[in-house]
Amino acid sequence: MAHIDVTGDLQGHGLWRVIYGDESTTHTVVELTWCVVTARKAVRALRPVAGVAHAHVMSGGQRGLITRLAEQGQL
Repeated sequence: MAHIDVTGDLQGHGLWRVIYGDESTTHTVVELTWCVVTARKAVRALRPVAGVAHAHVMSGGQRGLITRLAEQGQL
């Protein structure tokens, strides 16, 4: 488990936890929890579209990870 403090446009902390599978499973779970706020009006103004933008970025990352794992024969 790792605790990360962040400063800048977003301020707060994050908690990262990795749960490794045992010999009976082939998966690992990674949990990321962020508790952040911002004082900048410009950043707060973008909040309504932040969820859509985040989903788009995460979807692209998922596609890339699936492609990489498939190329390595791990899927």
